Amino acid sequence: MLSPRLMAENRRAIIVVSSVAAVTVLLWGYSLVPGAHFSPTATGGAPGRWMRRPSTGRVSLHFFRWPGVPLRAGDTLTPADPIAISYRNLGNESLWALIFAYDATGELHWVNPHHTPGTRTDDVSVQLVKSSAERNLDGEVARLGDLPPGPLTVFALVTPGIMVTSRIERLVPSEENRQSLLDRFPDAVVVELPLIAAPTRP
Repeated sequence: MLSPRLMAENRRAIIVVSSVAAVTVLLWGYSLVPGAHFSPTATGGAPGRWMRRPSTGRVSLHFFRWPGVPLRAGDTLTPADPIAISYRNLGNESLWALIFAYDATGELHWVNPHHTPGTRTDDVSVQLVKSSAERNLDGEVARLGDLPPGPLTVFALVTPGIMVTSRIERLVPSEENRQSLLDRFPDAVVVELPLIAAPTRP
């Protein structure tokens, strides 16, 4: 029979091992947070945060000024700055993305696909093919041009199936935020990047 001292030491060892295991699970789970918020550490060339929802597998997105300067939360965007997106999709299937922005007045601007708001013809979301390496999104860049100075919020809506631009254009102003997008599209991953639009130079 173990002495009381040995029994106490064994209990302490079990507690330590259990605590380490719990921390490991917590850290792994944090890297796979469903609908994870886009953070300054998940942009540009920095390691992206992996995001997973039940039907979208694992995907990371990075926004940057072409040809490769990371865009981070709170950065200022000028009319001449081209926006590009790269991604990794470690799921088993292709995913689809709509990338758009709302300016300080609430006006919608499309980043990808290149769509003119209000036109009758729908454009479809862009494909994120299965990829273990970082890939540029269709090799395309977008310039939003002259914008009202102030807050500019860029969103990426990643879904397991094809989406059309009119689904976003039908949103009401109260739905133009990350939580409402998650509520409206429960199978989607929603990435949010808050920026500042610089005034247009005279």
